[in-house]
Amino acid sequence: MLFADALRALNAWCEAHPEHSPVFILINAKNSTLPGTRPTLPFTATALDSIDLEIRTHLGMKKNITPDLVRGEFTHLEAAVLAGNWPLLEAMKGNFLFVLDEIEEKIDRYLRIKPVLKVAVLFVNKKEKIPRAVF
Repeated sequence: MLFADALRALNAWCEAHPEHSPVFILINAKNSTLPGTRPTLPFTATALDSIDLEIRTHLGMKKNITPDLVRGEFTHLEAAVLAGNWPLLEAMKGNFLFVLDEIEEKIDRYLRIKPVLKVAVLFVNKKEKIPRAVF
């Protein structure tokens, strides 16, 4: 199954259950091929950014909780979260939140393309006290 197939399945499930609680999806971009699966490609910055494109293409943006949504008018995500700017649960029913759950090196590759996570789909798991950190 390709990532696009999984996203289409999520979209179909979401359409059938529009009031579902937000679903958090952690993405771990593996570089090794498992037996019986397709060969993997290296996760360059461009390849990591293509994850955003796949999500936008197969889920659309209306079903995603994004860094821009959480940031709002704040300069940094961390400041927004510390100020309580997470959207309310009731308003986020029927949505997904994607996190790039990876080693620092891969997260930093993604952040080279989206340095402050503007127009990003993925949140990243960075340590506390980093302005892009919320997860």
